[in-house]
Amino acid sequence: KVLLVMDNLNTHNVASLYTAFQPEEAKRLAERLEIHFTPKHGSWLNIAEIELSVLKRQCLSGRIDCIEKMRNRVAKWKIPPDQNAHFVAAMEDVLDVYARPYDPVYPVVCMDESSIQLIGELSEPIPAAPGHPELIDDEYVRKGVASIFLEVEPLGGHRHVKITERR
Repeated sequence: KVLLVMDNLNTHNVASLYTAFQPEEAKRLAERLEIHFTPKHGSWLNIAEIELSVLKRQCLSGRIDCIEKMRNRVAKWKIPPDQNAHFVAAMEDVLDVYARPYDPVYPVVCMDESSIQLIGELSEPIPAAPGHPELIDDEYVRKGVASIFLEVEPLGGHRHVKITERR
């Protein structure tokens, strides 16, 4: 068996195998799968979702004008070579912390921060109308940088977000 973790997108089901493969192959694959769905609005629990987010941020940000350039960037993307035994040990330590039972007196809190560039439009977008999508000019004006700080206690169901003008 293969344990498959997927989000709850309505196309993520065994029936989609039958559109991608011949019926015999689809049946063979379906019988090997034990599917587990992340809860609604919880796709971030899927490690593939996290990897995809990192991939997009690290090598697919900015403008890419053709699919071949995108394929080349993805082919070169990898875990940096300095991710060795020390990296694995630290990763296992964090996973052990996540596996602990909930204790409200000794909660597990995760924290991160990010900078976001504030961007304004030089001209007002043209709203969508029948026959065409919203039209947005490529030119923009930089409006500074904001910092986002996030603290989350996943097992306690608590989240705090703070946005500041700078770090």
